[in-house]
Amino acid sequence: MNKAQSKAALLFFFALIAGSATFLFVTKNSTSNFESQHQPQSPETWKHSPFDKTHAASTTSTSRLVLVSLSDQVDRLIATHDPKDAYAAFLLIDGCITFQKFGFVPYFGFPHVREMTDDEIDQKEKLCRGLTERMRTSRLDYLTFAAKNKVDAADVSYFQAGPFGDNSALKTRPNDPLVLEWKKQAIEQLANRANDGDYSSLSVLEREYTESTGVAEKNPLLAFTYASAMRQINDHIGITSLYGDALLSELKNQLSIEESKTAVANANAIYANWLRHSRE
Repeated sequence: MNKAQSKAALLFFFALIAGSATFLFVTKNSTSNFESQHQPQSPETWKHSPFDKTHAASTTSTSRLVLVSLSDQVDRLIATHDPKDAYAAFLLIDGCITFQKFGFVPYFGFPHVREMTDDEIDQKEKLCRGLTERMRTSRLDYLTFAAKNKVDAADVSYFQAGPFGDNSALKTRPNDPLVLEWKKQAIEQLANRANDGDYSSLSVLEREYTESTGVAEKNPLLAFTYASAMRQINDHIGITSLYGDALLSELKNQLSIEESKTAVANANAIYANWLRHSRE
């Protein structure tokens, strides 16, 4: 696979990860839910960008861009002790890790994903020069704090990060007590939000219970429950669902009549929770 193909594949991969979160946008009447929760909650000079405009001397109308360092942004976010800001700090650091690894941000401009311009790449490169090993380690603490406090999408990021930020531990140390504890926490966090109607959490859990990446064992009952709930949500929005009749039938056929009734009842409750939140 050549470089262009690798880049295209990576963009597609990140688009799939981010795709389910798009529902947060189409079900809100106001400004983007993602934007309000993931932009740093701080003074205007640094809130929307790592750069702010500082006017030159009063004798000229020109302006220059002044870099607000990565460490300053992270410190300001963490100083608020707000779980949402902790998640924003995680995303800021994690974005730099991704950028330094691939040379671009695959999900740049989310939800309308696009490639970065040369100028944006240059700015990102300058910002991420400040990335330290301490930040790499601390970002997982910020993420854990956010996920435990039920910040939108933090549970999904926690799941995707893997045990201690190392997904390989699921295969190399599956029975390690610390890994087992991480698995338990990851599933509990996802389940709490999924049962409350969060689409992204529903999507991740359905996939895990259907295919299993090693975090949870396959579970047809829960897979059918979450798939059925998402089908109802998709039908309500009026879009073509990934959870079609064939998939639902395949999952349902693995259940007893009583299990099927239980799953449908639970799916209805989840859909009702989603509907309630979408109207708030």
